[in-house]
Amino acid sequence: MADCAYGMAVRPRGICFPSTIIAAAKKHGRVQVVSDQIGSPTYAADLAEAVVSLLQCRAQGIVHAVNGGHASWHDLASAAVRLSGMDAVVEPISTAQWMAIRPQQARRTRYSVLDTTRLAGILGCGLRPWDEALRAYCMEPERPGAGRGSLVCT
Repeated sequence: MADCAYGMAVRPRGICFPSTIIAAAKKHGRVQVVSDQIGSPTYAADLAEAVVSLLQCRAQGIVHAVNGGHASWHDLASAAVRLSGMDAVVEPISTAQWMAIRPQQARRTRYSVLDTTRLAGILGCGLRPWDEALRAYCMEPERPGAGRGSLVCT
């Protein structure tokens, strides 16, 4: 997966939500993040592995492949900042507050958690929890051409 997909995907290279939040927190010492939109944060590397496995199993139909659990954008941002070791404030705000600040932003559903029961039935297990995946993302060594420091979350 080359880019962050719509939603809460975390890609292994370049700009996506955790790296954007970390950069803003580093620059300003404080970020405001929506806390009333809940979704399924998903690491693109985990999603790619699941897709390959589903193809190998010749799975058909709709299969939701996301990391386990659910989180708000605020939860995801707080975890990313905490894993970065920064002492920045991650302030929760409502969708209405965010839309007042950035009215041009796309409207998102308040609850977009996906059910992975079918994935687990086909593969025998689901993907690891989103917070474990985020930790792995933050600990990845730099990839050539990725344009980031030695650790994603530093």
